[in-house]
Amino acid sequence: PLVSGASALYWERHRNIYREDPSPALVKAIFTAVATNLAGRLDANGRVMPQPPNRFAGWGRIDLDAVLNPGVSVWLHDQQTVLASSGADYNVDLVVDDPAQPVRVMLAWTDAPGPGTGGTTPAWTNDLDLSAHIGAATWRGNVIDAASGFSAEGGSADSRNNLEGIFLSPAQHAGNLIHLRVLAATIAADALSPHAPGSPRQDFALVCYNCRARVEAVFDDGCESVADGVFANGFE
Repeated sequence: PLVSGASALYWERHRNIYREDPSPALVKAIFTAVATNLAGRLDANGRVMPQPPNRFAGWGRIDLDAVLNPGVSVWLHDQQTVLASSGADYNVDLVVDDPAQPVRVMLAWTDAPGPGTGGTTPAWTNDLDLSAHIGAATWRGNVIDAASGFSAEGGSADSRNNLEGIFLSPAQHAGNLIHLRVLAATIAADALSPHAPGSPRQDFALVCYNCRARVEAVFDDGCESVADGVFANGFE
């Protein structure tokens, strides 16, 4: 009931701002990106929980206030891109809104149905991989430092989960431009029409807390310039 009620409140807020319904994948990404980290607390068996994501608390405890009142800009990309083949990708450059705050990125997608045969057969079908790049540094989805709870450089891509997060501390991003990439590692089935499937394809939701779009402006002289802020007329 708590998750349902919180989701309904976010749904209303999203409709008021964007005049459209959020996808289930977006709602999941929005809440998990800013869930309260429960690492160091005890699970039901009295064992100390590790950094998320983990099988004891997932990404943490739901925080409705952090979702409805984020305090920083939140950039969204909600199923506007469809990846139709393995190796296809989506790329975007984002500006850090507040250099003193962490950046929290979450990728979520509704996978195509698995084979349903159980046993040792994998249940997942389409695999997307999230990565963030600043200069020569690369962070991959779900590669989390066990001590800090922020993302660790390097590591391997997550080939199993349809929810991938990257959390960067202020020291890690240092207010620099962040390049996000969503790679279609495997596109094997049609996730958009599971009851009457056609060609393989997969959409996704991508959320970045403390991020703004990189804006390009064209002036009267025809020269283009990149703006990191909001123009005087209020439009980004």
